Amino acid sequence: MEAQVSQIVTDTCFWKDLDAGEIIFKPFELHFNWAVTNYIANELTKWLPKFVDNLYTKGLLKLDMDGVLVNKIFILNEKQYQLRGRKRLSPADLSCLVIAESARITLVTSEKELTYRARKLGINVRGTLWVLDQMVEVENVLEPSSGVRAIKMMLEEKRRLPKAECKRRIKKWSN
Repeated sequence: MEAQVSQIVTDTCFWKDLDAGEIIFKPFELHFNWAVTNYIANELTKWLPKFVDNLYTKGLLKLDMDGVLVNKIFILNEKQYQLRGRKRLSPADLSCLVIAESARITLVTSEKELTYRARKLGINVRGTLWVLDQMVEVENVLEPSSGVRAIKMMLEEKRRLPKAECKRRIKKWSN
């Protein structure tokens, strides 16, 4: 039986994590359809210029947002001023929330605040390590030793991943 294909919207940090781990094109071997908002697409052009064209060639979709969705971003941005003690999200990160909520699709990010806000909105949110789990343990498109190497490289590059979860995977995949 063929695996069900589902769409995932990602933020910029996810792709920067994969770049640090030197596995930036590996997600396209999974059964998911990967997408970014047009706001994130602009950030990718800035932060990962040498990869951006190949990401689209491999299948990354750019989701353009209509006026209603853009208006939601502005509303969420204004509401952030009322959130005392919370980190403000960029319009690009807010675009991920808006598109994931409106399209009812999974969001993948390694940003704590974006994860927190997505969960508050009832959005299915996953992290970079979940994607690595899919690669190594579920779909076997990445050898465990390569998963260990990728995590270590991400940590060396100071990517924001949960250290305890990284150690657990390194130990599990090293055996």
